[in-house]
Amino acid sequence: WPEYREVLAPAGRPDGQAAVHRTFVLGTIKSGKSTLINALLGREVMTRGAGVKTFNQIHSTHGEALAAEVQLWPSSVLEARLAFDFRILGAPLEVPENVYEAPALAALEAAREAFEEESEADGRLANLEAGSAYGLLNHALMRLRLTLAGLAALQRRNFHPMPGEAPRLSFEEAGFSEFLSWTDEASLAPLIAHLSLRVPFPEGLPRRLSLIDCQGSDSLNPLDAADVQAIGQRADTVLYVVQSRLGLREGDRVLLRQLAAQGLADRLIAVLNVEAFEPLEAVAFRTLRTQVEGDLEGCLRQPIPLFAVDALRGLESAETAALVEGHWARRGAEAVAQEVGEGLGRLKATLAQRCEATQPPVMARSFEGERAALRALLA
Repeated sequence: WPEYREVLAPAGRPDGQAAVHRTFVLGTIKSGKSTLINALLGREVMTRGAGVKTFNQIHSTHGEALAAEVQLWPSSVLEARLAFDFRILGAPLEVPENVYEAPALAALEAAREAFEEESEADGRLANLEAGSAYGLLNHALMRLRLTLAGLAALQRRNFHPMPGEAPRLSFEEAGFSEFLSWTDEASLAPLIAHLSLRVPFPEGLPRRLSLIDCQGSDSLNPLDAADVQAIGQRADTVLYVVQSRLGLREGDRVLLRQLAAQGLADRLIAVLNVEAFEPLEAVAFRTLRTQVEGDLEGCLRQPIPLFAVDALRGLESAETAALVEGHWARRGAEAVAQEVGEGLGRLKATLAQRCEATQPPVMARSFEGERAALRALLA
């Protein structure tokens, strides 16, 4: 139950209010979600770069010093998932106990190899790998492969948790790069139950804010899709990031309609992430902004706030910042540069206002009901 610790914890909730304002950051892959969170936090704590980088939700809250925690699933959960995946693929298997240990992993790898050899011989494997019409089966195959690859990666790290426990790893500031290695490896994603960060928030960012970096909604890996229904039940605010060079993609439209169906439109804030090294001239920027605003309203059936930001600003060196400003100036787009430069500050101010206004009586009662139900379930 790691994701419900903030609900169950009694501290810091006067009048039944939540201790944190949960802000989920959503969008399609490579839209700049992790970069935006880095910009809001004023430091590089989310992995970014070429290729897909976010494979699990990462929860960031304020702390006096930088610290992180990785909580893995207990072996019993992984055993149940592996048994399900083998069974649904037509290769039922009695999964050995304590899958984190080498003997169990060797038996599972042998069973997977036998299944893949047999299904390759009769042509099933190509269909399973293709996905589409075989969605659930493709998902089972992907999860099976990734889970076993992740367990093998842990074996190479000589990681041997105690049987029956949910392994938990803690990282202080000096070991933060090791934490990032856990977030940046796709094969470890099925093993991770919860990723959390404690970060000293910069001035202007409310201490009650919790920023949750979510997986890309259209990742090629089906394990990466954000759970919209769960987010709808828990989000106080959703930051929806749109990449300026691409505008709204089909994956954006699908996800936005899902969010609207969940009744989340009133909680949405859109962020137009303007590419730092492809500065737009004023006319092109206005056209793009108008187009994105119209597309968002068309998907959500109502207008929502839109902030244009340069998510890289403030994270680069002074030399790089000067180079970027030179690009804007040569295009005669200083007004656009100023708008996207100030966008991050405006976004922080809006988040602060939302934190102040969160948990009206109806939501406070809903929160208390959720907490009571969880306590009963745990009991």
